[in-house]
Amino acid sequence: MPSSIPVAGTAYRSHLSAFGFTLLELMVALAILAILLAVGVPSFQSFIQRSQLDASREGLESALYLSRSEAVTRATRIVLCRRNGSGSACADANNWNNGWLVAVSGGEVLRTWDAPQGSVSLTIAQAGGGGSTSITFEADGSVSGDSAYSFSLSGPGNACSLSVSQIGTFSSVNC
Repeated sequence: MPSSIPVAGTAYRSHLSAFGFTLLELMVALAILAILLAVGVPSFQSFIQRSQLDASREGLESALYLSRSEAVTRATRIVLCRRNGSGSACADANNWNNGWLVAVSGGEVLRTWDAPQGSVSLTIAQAGGGGSTSITFEADGSVSGDSAYSFSLSGPGNACSLSVSQIGTFSSVNC
């Protein structure tokens, strides 16, 4: 006749093994996690840096669209420029890392954009080496002056360029 009485301690041991991990299982899981993190973190950092560059580019494109459309809609000159520290007026500088704004020429600020995120840098250059650090759109949507403009966005391992033509259209390169 088989014994129905359990051997002392076996029920207790089988109960414990159902709820825990052995040290070896824990070490294997940690090693797998370490390998996944070592592979995934650099890729994720690159993704974040590219996303920051894209967000800055999209913000600048939005400002260009708004500037040109407001100039035509209001039938007046609209300025896209680097903003000062408080965001209330234009500041004269080629480096737009404080952010930028759209304003009625000599008047009200229509919209401001924050500084580029992360380590993204934004600069403006006028074709032909002109010294202008802002773009003025005329009532017909064209750019004031005789030259085109170029914006350079750069970050770690990424670069992008936006060009604004004399007729007010723009295009992007490597974006």
